[in-house]
Amino acid sequence: WACQCIPKCLQAKSAMLQFVVTEDKAFLPKPVKELLQNQEFHKVPLMIGVNDDEFGWVMPSVSGKKVEEFLSWCLSSFSMKKRPRWINELLADEYLGSSVDPIKIRDSYREMMADIIFNIPALSLAKFHKAPVYFYEFQHPPSMFQVKRPSFVGTDHGDEVYYVFGLYTFTEKENELCGTVMEYWGNFARTGSPNGPGLTPWPEHGADAEYLAIGLQQKPGKNLKEKHYTFMTETLPRLIREKKDGKSSVIKYLA
Repeated sequence: WACQCIPKCLQAKSAMLQFVVTEDKAFLPKPVKELLQNQEFHKVPLMIGVNDDEFGWVMPSVSGKKVEEFLSWCLSSFSMKKRPRWINELLADEYLGSSVDPIKIRDSYREMMADIIFNIPALSLAKFHKAPVYFYEFQHPPSMFQVKRPSFVGTDHGDEVYYVFGLYTFTEKENELCGTVMEYWGNFARTGSPNGPGLTPWPEHGADAEYLAIGLQQKPGKNLKEKHYTFMTETLPRLIREKKDGKSSVIKYLA
């Protein structure tokens, strides 16, 4: 499964049910993007975040599909639009470049899928939301799951939920993390802010895209996924516009 296969996988059609937002004129009176851009929503505090390996193992494995088929399904299920092949080539070039290293291809593919489905949408929503936003990246998977996963898998999709609700038996240090997570989430539910006595301060998501890295130790950070976020939200849209206008920037970019 080589690097050059990815654009073909991105292009492939899927016959499965698509998950699209229904603009029902009641709950959603306008397209979501328009509502966000116009700030037409309740300005309440928001806690939102991602895990450091959202496309690590669960999503590909539960589908029962080959990697190529699952990639096609993921992209087609969340969009009614068919992408031109050159857009898929831009995505592959951004994440994989010209690498032929199978490990890099595997990891870059997982990162790309996590960004498309989870990371970039979450970061975009956080940027649009002008009320207090608290963004996190969860960085410690439950050890009981890791023994059943490949060694390269990090904190997979949904792993933080087990700490929020204390669903399983953890190690001693993981029990401490579980208590910390419950404090953050409980504080947010009560007051609109996750911060409280004895906790590492959780910065509001602002101009520097501040967030809290949550693991056995908590650490504030800035500009999560900055390079790929800029590509997805600025560079790629610009290249698409230029392509429509008949400019040659896309060819130069891929060269």
